[in-house]
Amino acid sequence: MQLLNNRYRFEKLLGRGAIGQVHLCHDVVTNKLVAVKECIPQGDHVEKAIERIRREHYFMSKIHHPNLVHGLDLIELPGRLFIVMEYIEGITLKKLIYDHKYKIHFKQQLEIAKQICVAVAVLNDNGIIHRDLKPANVMLKSDLTPVILDLGIAKSTQNDLDEITRTGALVGTPQYMAPEQINEKIKATKNTDVFALGALLYQFFSWSDHSPFYDGHVSATMKRVVQFSPPTIVVPDEFDYVAAVVDKALQKDPAQRFSSASEMVRMLSSPNAFLQKQKNIQRRAKKRKKKKSVARQVVTAIFFCSLLIGGKFLFFNETNISNKVRETEKVVKNSETQDPATPVENNQTQNPATSVENNQTQDPATSVGSDKIENAKNDANNDYSEICEQHYKKGIAYFDARKYEIAMVEFNAIIELQPAYKEYIAYQWRGYLYHIQGKYDLAMDDYDEFVKMRPEYWEGYARRAYVHAHRKQYDLCVKEYDKAIQYNPKRAKLYHNRAAAYTQIKKDNLALADYNKAIELEPRNRAYLASRAYLYEIHGKNDLAIADYSTIIEITPNYIEARQKRVKLCYHQGNVDMIISDCTYIMNNSRKQVPNTYWYRGTAYSRKKQYPLAIADFNKALRLDGNHYWSYHSRGRAYHYQGNLEQALADYNRSLRIKPNNIDVYVDRGRLYERLGKHRLAAQNYNTIIRLAPKSVSGYEEMGGLFSRLKKYKKAIAYWKKCIALGAKDKKYLLLIKSAQKKLDNKN
Repeated sequence: MQLLNNRYRFEKLLGRGAIGQVHLCHDVVTNKLVAVKECIPQGDHVEKAIERIRREHYFMSKIHHPNLVHGLDLIELPGRLFIVMEYIEGITLKKLIYDHKYKIHFKQQLEIAKQICVAVAVLNDNGIIHRDLKPANVMLKSDLTPVILDLGIAKSTQNDLDEITRTGALVGTPQYMAPEQINEKIKATKNTDVFALGALLYQFFSWSDHSPFYDGHVSATMKRVVQFSPPTIVVPDEFDYVAAVVDKALQKDPAQRFSSASEMVRMLSSPNAFLQKQKNIQRRAKKRKKKKSVARQVVTAIFFCSLLIGGKFLFFNETNISNKVRETEKVVKNSETQDPATPVENNQTQNPATSVENNQTQDPATSVGSDKIENAKNDANNDYSEICEQHYKKGIAYFDARKYEIAMVEFNAIIELQPAYKEYIAYQWRGYLYHIQGKYDLAMDDYDEFVKMRPEYWEGYARRAYVHAHRKQYDLCVKEYDKAIQYNPKRAKLYHNRAAAYTQIKKDNLALADYNKAIELEPRNRAYLASRAYLYEIHGKNDLAIADYSTIIEITPNYIEARQKRVKLCYHQGNVDMIISDCTYIMNNSRKQVPNTYWYRGTAYSRKKQYPLAIADFNKALRLDGNHYWSYHSRGRAYHYQGNLEQALADYNRSLRIKPNNIDVYVDRGRLYERLGKHRLAAQNYNTIIRLAPKSVSGYEEMGGLFSRLKKYKKAIAYWKKCIALGAKDKKYLLLIKSAQKKLDNKN
């Protein structure tokens, strides 16, 4: 295999970015794996792009630090540049936040945060502003050591600081940008990265999918960056200073932020550094509270006291509390005996720091209703259903508001007071809370208790099935659903979920039968139809899959995802009219335009030989994504069919520069060279196919055709025989061989 710069062997593609892609390569000199970022500058500012790439490598190679990816080499070839860097194996911080919420302790989060800040401080101390700090640009090793990647838009503070604002170009990711990167009236400063760190850490500590400024659209997000001040994150009591650090980092005015990332590191490492700051925040908070209504005071007291009791960090946003939580305040206000979990006296809000009697934090298992629990032990004749009802309503309300730790306290109280309340439902709810936190053993214990007490009720078995599914114990999962269906044969979701388990153990016929049953019970359920469509699709039954997606679209015409899936299937089936119809609908009704939609419609127009319309769509796709190699290839084909061979060749070449292993492009480029009479170049393309895909008949078939057209029938026959040897069952190769042999005999 060809080596890059006679040193780096390509192993696999790791990912794609805005101006290129990243490969995993093997350095044959050091015998180590490296990451190679392939950059293809395009557009009107190629020279600036090249300079940016060179600058990125310079920054990466300049600094050696365990929390910064190190640049090893820069290779410049015509039209492409390659940055060779150390290979970091792990997952991104973005993936940790998305897929592993709450799976690490807050102290581990804090240690990761400190190291990220240290890395940025090192950059800043070396005169570099990163300008694109975000979770996707932080890689976590197996030991959770963070490494900052991608210095592609970093700038030198000495030479380029003024240019950041003078150019007027929007550089970076909007939801992590500082206001001075957006508002040209505000001058960029050396602590621009501090704001991005604040946004990143806010998202990380709150386990949110996005930055606090994200609002769907770029313009709306930028407006939030400039105008919106997010509420203070909620952290464990002993780490209050961390919340204060994040608040200060997110100040709109650069002068009000930390002066540098180094100062931010010191504050995160010094718990006492922010004591005075916290006192000021509390004084301002008290003034704001006086302006609130009594009802709002009650909700605030409930939350803070419960937070003390739970002892866990939870992200709190007043605007997200459900109506059910607000309803619980009425229950609390009207109850004759105040619940210690809601310390309200004479309608005045207590200080959260002193709301628990004697300033002692109570055991979460007994902190809610502890006086009532003690009374229950002393008076066995009491019926605590009314008290349990209050706990139950609050537990459900906190669950709906995603305040799971507080909800857990409520259900613990019910189990302590009256386990049989509402036929042991608290076990089911507590089990589910354990379940969603990934505590499967504890969840299963509660589900087992629930099933033992209520063996005739289907939901206990269904809950246990969920746990088995998360543990990938699909055989056990199926058995639980068997039991659940036995007790509730009319519940469609049970059949749907059992079908999903069947697909995991390769029993697709049984899965299909269950999907059919679920749809029979709920014929207009989009999820069930989509699941069956996917099963049809993986078995090549595209017509049936299209029929299910069509039913979904009939039910919900604006269901964009269903139309996208139908377009993909119609592409394989050749249903060009439906492709054009669906793609046009998606373009007119989707908030986000994607290149694939234009590409699919362009291919449909090409099949209808409406090449100008096809080329127009491919142009639009390429404006959305300059590296959309499918569009270069397909536009090249359209030019090819029109006879514009020069344009076609240029597009084939562009497509191969982006994806050099695409054998379909080599087929088309080889045929174009044949049409130009350049048979040697055509043969080179077909041989490349054979090298890339030696077990595919494609390259051998094209070589056979080339030699046949050159009247070299002996060689043509040899290539077609190779197709048969590879297992091709198409009779055309036998007919081609027979025809060529006849011509060879006549020639002799």
